[in-house]
Amino acid sequence: KPRQKVKLTVTPKDAAAAIEGSYSVSVTDEQKVPVNEDNETTILSSLLLSSDLQGYIEKPNYYFNKTDDKKLAALDELLITQGYRRFNYKDILADKFPQVAFMPEQDMRVTGTLRDRTGMPVRKGALRLTVPGTTISAEAITSPSGVFAFTNLALPDSTEAVINAKYGTNASNLMIMLDPAPLPLIAKNPHPQEEVVNIDSTMSAYLNNSKRQYSYLRTLKEVKIEGAKAKRPSHADHPALSGLSSINSTVIEGDRLKDCNSVALCLQTMAMGLTFFENNFYVSRDYQAGSRVPVQIFLNGMPIDYFGLLSVQPSEVESVEVFTKDDLGTVNRMYNTNGVLVVNTKKIEKTTISLADLKKMLPKDNMLKFTPKGFAKQREFYMPKYVNPANTYNFNDLRSTIYWNPKVMTTAGAPLTLEYYNADGKGTYKAVIEGIDKDGNVSRFVYRYTVK
Repeated sequence: KPRQKVKLTVTPKDAAAAIEGSYSVSVTDEQKVPVNEDNETTILSSLLLSSDLQGYIEKPNYYFNKTDDKKLAALDELLITQGYRRFNYKDILADKFPQVAFMPEQDMRVTGTLRDRTGMPVRKGALRLTVPGTTISAEAITSPSGVFAFTNLALPDSTEAVINAKYGTNASNLMIMLDPAPLPLIAKNPHPQEEVVNIDSTMSAYLNNSKRQYSYLRTLKEVKIEGAKAKRPSHADHPALSGLSSINSTVIEGDRLKDCNSVALCLQTMAMGLTFFENNFYVSRDYQAGSRVPVQIFLNGMPIDYFGLLSVQPSEVESVEVFTKDDLGTVNRMYNTNGVLVVNTKKIEKTTISLADLKKMLPKDNMLKFTPKGFAKQREFYMPKYVNPANTYNFNDLRSTIYWNPKVMTTAGAPLTLEYYNADGKGTYKAVIEGIDKDGNVSRFVYRYTVK
């Protein structure tokens, strides 16, 4: 029944006698977490098959799920095809084992090198590691090559640790070089065959249940952030050019010039309505009519000639404005020209910084702050306890994982009994027990029961 207390008895046996072992137990609601058993990764498929074969194995648990003669024959073909031949029994019988490439991690440690300002390692240098706000601290002495190591650490996650060498001699001239934490390489999926194109439809049952499970939580309303559009540089920023009308202008955005080697050369073809001849720009309609009055060029409101335009970097240009008409005639009369070409460069915002802020930005020579990948606090799997009748609770129990225990130790004596409560979901619940006994035998068992 829903929310009923369940007692699950675990008794691993070898033939007829109970045996000692270490196992994990999980109970899930199959209506909420449907699984293709042939495609599962289990303790059997991982230890006995995938870890000893080369290449991709499609549906590795297929060979262990309800085994028959057909699956055993397919397993033989798989082992022959994908190289199940890496064992040398002569070496094993002679106690010659292959070298272990990756040793098991024994503790959390922080390593690095202590150097002086010339880059030379400092031998017998004293360092101290502390975590501000806690009583955690450790000390270390560098080796002849300047290497230090803080071992057997138990740092909590998301904390800031400090290493300083200010207690040693010549401390003001020391530099602490921390070794980077080893991280796995980011690569493409080695098994693209397992990629799911539409994950939403594949996990629809689980996603719909999660939506119901957290529907009672308060959802924040939409927040719209409105702001004024940033003002771009233009000819209107300069009083001498404010009389030019934007109606008669053609704007060339700076992005169009980013691949140019020279702004002056690109404008010879990009400046619509202008003709370039002998280091001058002319209004095309007047040039074709015989007029040889050049266009005046401005750079951020300052008059320049064509050679001044050659010094402008394309990456610095915000926009270029081309005016083939000067309706008021203010620019044409002042410079005795015909037409205006305005180049606007990007504005660089200047900010001030105090001396105290600058000191904070500069690292201290004999001190180093860093955030290590620490341990998270141990958490136990949450299981509700329904001591009162089910109708006295005013919430829905929509758990998909009903029970989880990663460390179930059995003995050769009395059977082990596990207790938990069902959720509100009705249907088939799946209990999976897998592990290894004291003799190294791998086992897995699946038990299903119905909640009505």
